[in-house]
Amino acid sequence: MRLPLFKLAAALLLTFAAITGHATEDKAAGYYEDALTRFEKNDTAGAIVQLKNALQQDPKMIAAHILLGRAYLRTGDSPAAEDALRKALDLGVSRSEVAVPLAQALYDQGKFRDLLERVPAETVNTSAQRLELLVLRGHAQKALGDVKSAAESYERARSVDPRYIPAILSQADLLAQAGKRADAERLVDQAIAIAPADASAWNLKASIAHGYSDVAAALAAYDKTLSIDPGFLEARIGRAGLLIDLDRLAQADADMQYLGREAPTEPRALYLKAVVLTKRGDGAGAREALAEVTRVVDGVPPEMLRARIPQGLLLGGLSHYGLNQMERAAEYFAAYIAANPRHPGSRKLLGSIYLSRGNHRDAVAVLEPARKDAPHDPDVLALLAAAYMGRGQYQTASQLLEQALESSGNAPGVQAKLGFSLMTMGQQKLGMD
Repeated sequence: MRLPLFKLAAALLLTFAAITGHATEDKAAGYYEDALTRFEKNDTAGAIVQLKNALQQDPKMIAAHILLGRAYLRTGDSPAAEDALRKALDLGVSRSEVAVPLAQALYDQGKFRDLLERVPAETVNTSAQRLELLVLRGHAQKALGDVKSAAESYERARSVDPRYIPAILSQADLLAQAGKRADAERLVDQAIAIAPADASAWNLKASIAHGYSDVAAALAAYDKTLSIDPGFLEARIGRAGLLIDLDRLAQADADMQYLGREAPTEPRALYLKAVVLTKRGDGAGAREALAEVTRVVDGVPPEMLRARIPQGLLLGGLSHYGLNQMERAAEYFAAYIAANPRHPGSRKLLGSIYLSRGNHRDAVAVLEPARKDAPHDPDVLALLAAAYMGRGQYQTASQLLEQALESSGNAPGVQAKLGFSLMTMGQQKLGMD
């Protein structure tokens, strides 16, 4: 029996569509398999190209969207990672499957509240996922200034697995920032006992010692970190910075050369370069390095800076300050203080900017908390005295200057400020003396 012509044509079209559909799926699968192989071999750029090819063939291929999100995360393109992972969610993937990479993408963009609201710890199914997510949530809570909740998240992670190194180190870092050095070091040593070759544990040990000016311990721990992982950027920057502070520039050169070669646009490395050039008398080179820092940090949203480079806001302030761009410097220092209210250095610099503008009220407001945290810092006391002097509160200013003089060991600069304060109060002879 012969089919009518139109039925025969329709049957042929359906057969052709089925064949081409299978061919498209096969091509998409082939691209995906190649992308996965490349991703596992750390050829991330090649993996991204192949995943885009796969999605061109099959836009609804969930696995390709997920792997693309993970690949973008690896390259640091967190907005693109978030977009790819959200598409996978829209196509029906289980939320637990993308919860951790999505949380990481949100965190890297500084979307801390979004992370906490959209990716609760209960989203995931496995212990491994829950550990990662709890630590990420703790980081987000810490970035928002909720230290208590951050500590609780790290504790929850440790209750799931007491040997989970990222949770132990995160809690240790929190303790160190609260001034509890002994407790912090106890946890770091616990992490090292569990994983003696963990570079991040040794780097935190170095950072804590560095923060407490324990030079020998800091250098030893930085050396150990880099012997385990020569590419550990944080340790390179930390060791270089410490050596530069000690004026051991020749010893810092090896780390600075490494950073210039491997991380040429890293703002912390660029700032250290400016410091070295200043110490060596190359003012023009130092200004160019500072300008390069500002070009890097000014192009990054403040929230992303806080997530990726916690010191980024401070570096932006310091670099603009060094270039005499006080308006921008003040913006960065104010943002950094909002995130790190107990940092006296940034308060001193912002206070000095306000003083230079004659803004004595804001200078007092920003410097008084610094005096509470550093009651014997002669710079804080002298700046605060100048602010009160500008407000006509000469008695308070004189008292602060006397404290500054005692704390500084009778430094000439503080003596001069005290003299001017006394003369302003009408005590000419005493002030001149």
